[in-house]
This record gives sequence, structure tokens and C-alpha cells, in this order.
Amino acid sequence: MPPSGKYVIHLQLHGLFRGNPEIGHDADTGGQITYVYDLVAAQMKSEEYERVEVITRLIDDPSVSSDYGTTAEPLPSGAMIYRLSFGPAGYISKEALWAFNDEIDEPLRLHIEKAGRKPDFIHAHYADAGLAGVRICGLLGIPLAFTPHSLGRYRLRSMDHIKDDLREIFQTRIQAEEIALAHATLTTVNSWHELQQLQEYENFDIGHCQVLSAGVDCEAFRPYEGEDLSTVKQALHQGGIEDVNRPTVLAAARLHQSKRLPAIVNAFASSKILAENCNLVFLLGAKQDNEKSPEQQVRKELQEAIQSNFSALHGKVACLEALPRKSVGEVFQWAAKSHGVFVHAAKSEPFGLCLLEAAASGLPVVASLSGGPGQIIQSCNHGIAVDTMSNEALRHGMEAVLHEDCWRIFSQNGAVESRKKFSWRAHVNFLANALASETEETCSAKLFDSDIILNQTAMC
Repeated sequence: MPPSGKYVIHLQLHGLFRGNPEIGHDADTGGQITYVYDLVAAQMKSEEYERVEVITRLIDDPSVSSDYGTTAEPLPSGAMIYRLSFGPAGYISKEALWAFNDEIDEPLRLHIEKAGRKPDFIHAHYADAGLAGVRICGLLGIPLAFTPHSLGRYRLRSMDHIKDDLREIFQTRIQAEEIALAHATLTTVNSWHELQQLQEYENFDIGHCQVLSAGVDCEAFRPYEGEDLSTVKQALHQGGIEDVNRPTVLAAARLHQSKRLPAIVNAFASSKILAENCNLVFLLGAKQDNEKSPEQQVRKELQEAIQSNFSALHGKVACLEALPRKSVGEVFQWAAKSHGVFVHAAKSEPFGLCLLEAAASGLPVVASLSGGPGQIIQSCNHGIAVDTMSNEALRHGMEAVLHEDCWRIFSQNGAVESRKKFSWRAHVNFLANALASETEETCSAKLFDSDIILNQTAMC
């Protein structure tokens, strides 16, 4: 009997991917990992999909969990993770992984051959997977969906100072993005801001691009309805907060310079209203032992900002780290229950999934005017968009949202509009329908000219 539903492979080559995601472990394990995890779960709930797999790298490294050294792992959704061996045994950054990009081709081909069935399409996440996806989809004559998640041209332009070796890596990434754009059947981005960035590429074709916003996990992130949140209360006490019942100003982000975490501390401490009436809680990624890592440097800067405002913040600030996904949702619930506010101080984001999670939790937000956050706030009307490069604007935004009437309206709007406008069901149905009409012959014609692609990828 023919298969009853679609078979899709997701390529997620860098970072750490497992059934219990370590979001924030490092710069490569952030929002993109959450996106893939949630998308896969949503596809498994859809009748359109029968078999969903995530292909990532096999990692044998004592500095990370042994989970990443297992070749196969079932996900709670019923999807599967398969880890293929390519590149060095140990964990390396996505920048270092470029040198080994073509080594995935043969393991991936053998994996598909063993499956006994070609995928209906391959979904490549980020430029490294996009490049690999072009090769394997061209070989098999199947559609390629490409989601860049962030774009090299925009990121490179936003950097004030960059070393020559990193500039060379960015050029490799940009070239890979061009190749993926030229050969993908469908390229999806999460926001109109990202679509504008795509227009800077030579191979941009509006006919093959679509704004397709991420959905929100409404099981993990939902308004407070009397759930037992005693574990959150205990964690806040242990983190140093004396009166946990005050409104919570919550910031959830990876330890990265772009997130501007010290700015949140300074804005909070400079406000008499906030410092006297609220608590400040940081929800950070996994702890790392490497004292020289970029994450440790950001952690040091955050702690220095807290210490410099010690008199205003004593007993009112906590940093929670390495929480499981369920507990993260409970922290958002706690902040909403306390009539708090979520603050995101990055200058810009391609999308900003955490703002959507706050909306679904009934937690109003303060975030940037620019990029995805501005689009989410406009769609959900659940907070205030400000110039996050201004500590004064951050402070005024947080104070305004905490006003009782304002808070109530934003909280209700977020809970309702996030579910209405950011649906995983709509997302997965669109992907299935957009790629269903592509025949093997048209995919082969679009995706594969062996001499051209082999020459192009060799340059990367």
C-alpha cells in the first residue's frame, strides 16, 4: 500500500538538538532550535504528515551530554532525530562546521536509501543546511524548502568591527544563502522585515518566497489558570528574591551581547517605580564551565551591572539557568500571574519567538520597534514597542505597561491574538500544500545541474 501521509526530513546541522532542548547552551542553540522542535511537533499532529525526521550531527564530546552521541532518538511528538557522523567527533561552532559541509552528503544519502522511501521534501534550516539540502535534493529530484532564520548580509552589515577570518566565514555563508535561494522550491521567512532583507540577494525571487511566521506552543505557554507554580516560587527564593509576590519583570534570552541584558538591569534600577515595587528575573540558557566562552563574558557583564546597582536591586533580582522547557513555560505563567512584564532589549531580531511565547502566556511585553518584535507587537497588540537602545525608553515602556488598565488589555490581547494569528496548524498546512504540486521532473530541473552546483558548493 502507498504511504498515507507525507515524509519530511528537516536538516538542522549545527547546535545541540535533542528531545529536551538545551535552549541557550550557546549561540548556536537558541530560537532556531525551538522553531524546528515546535514545527516538527506540529507536523506530527497534522494528518498531512506520516513521518517526520530531524537530521543533525552525531557528537562524541565529554563537554556536552551523551544524548548527542546517540544515533537515533524518538521525540515526544512521535518524530525521530537521526544523528549522522560528519566532521570531527567533538562539538564545534557553526562557523567551524562550514569546512565539513559536504561530508554529510553520503551519510544522508545512505540514510534515505535505508528508509526505503524518498522524502516528499527536505526542509533545510540556516545556510549550512540550505547548501547541503541543494545537493541532496538535486540528486534525488525532490523539493527543497529553505528557512534561513537569519541572513548573513544583514548580520554582516550590522557589525561595527569584524576580524578578517570572521568576514571570510560570513562571505561563505552569504554565498551558501545565494545558492539555496537559487535552487530552493520554497524559501520561508518569519517576518516582513526578513523578506526585505532577502531582497538584497541576487537570487531573490518573490515567486518562490513566502512570509510564514512561526507558531506558538500553546501547551507549554498559556495563561495562568490556577496551576501549581510552587517550583517557580522556590526557584525565585533560591535565586535571591525576598518577596516573590511582587510583579515580575522577566527577561528571557541567550547570553549574547546582542540581547543587551545589562541595559535591562540599568533601566530597571533607574526607575523608582520598578525598583520599589517589582522583581527582576532573568531566564538564561544552560550553564557553561568554559570561562573563556563568549557566554561567560556576557554573564560577567550582567553580574557587574547587578553589583553596580546593588542598593536598588538587593533581594529583588534572580538569574535562573538551565531550566527544562516545562519550567520555562511556568516562569512565563508566574510573571503573568504577578501582573508583570516581559522585556526584550535587543536592537532587532529576525522574528523574536520569545515575544510570541509571552503573548500566549498573557504576559505584556516591551521590545524593539525594529524587525520581528515590532511585527509581533503590532499583530497581537500586547505591549509597547520602544527604542531599546535607550535605557530611558526601556524604563518608560516597562512603567507604562504595568499600569493596571494598560496591563489588563495587553494581557487579554496577547492570549487571544497569538492563538488566532500565529498558528502552527496553518503553518504546516501551507508548507504541505505549497510543495505538494512539485513533480520530480520540475524539481530536478530547478534543483540540479551537477556541474554548476558542484562548482558553486566547492567555492564555499
